[in-house]
Amino acid sequence: TQLTRRRIALLWLGSLAGIAISALLTARAAQQSGICTEAASQGFFTCFTPLLAFTLYLTARKLLGQKQAQTRGGRLLCALGGSTLGIYLLHVLLMNQPPLSTLVATLTARGCNPMLAILLFCAIVWLAGCALSLLAKQLPGLKKLL
Repeated sequence: TQLTRRRIALLWLGSLAGIAISALLTARAAQQSGICTEAASQGFFTCFTPLLAFTLYLTARKLLGQKQAQTRGGRLLCALGGSTLGIYLLHVLLMNQPPLSTLVATLTARGCNPMLAILLFCAIVWLAGCALSLLAKQLPGLKKLL
């Protein structure tokens, strides 16, 4: 089947409807249980995550096709995009390592804004995961897997 604009629009409509439904169900569950923690609120959203990921992938594929990156920025973006699986596989391991696992608490104890500390933590985990993933891609056996 062809990947038409109409089909992509329908996928986006379904994805947005899924996000709205998950938000409503999450609010309803929090209202009924009185619990609105991050762990408790993720249950409904994860139901629609594959649809949103699929929609984003097909949209990018339709817009970009099989074009090769010509600029330095484009090649960098392709390299970063190609390391997403490695980042995904490594991020929990990196987050739980002692220097990083205590970073947010250390920064906030020293007067740093908690939101800034969390953004810094996310950036460091992402950069470390990206660097390790790109390094792992240099190993002959892992190159095709990652």
